[in-house]
Amino acid sequence: MIKPAKTNLIFLLNIIIFLSVAKVIKSIKNIFKKVLAIEKRLCIFALGFTKREPRVKNSILFIDFKNTSNE
Repeated sequence: MIKPAKTNLIFLLNIIIFLSVAKVIKSIKNIFKKVLAIEKRLCIFALGFTKREPRVKNSILFIDFKNTSNE
């Protein structure tokens, strides 16, 4: 039979491992977000979109891009 103290220790170790893996996944996700944001900015700059109008709707930030090229 497993002792309760050993069970608690295993449970705590599982939580620590889970949180560590979650942090690693979150940091990888943030790296991809930054890379995609940089690519998006470069694409928008290349298309002539330079002015941005931020607006908040339901606590979500939207950025409206206006085309400022004279075409």
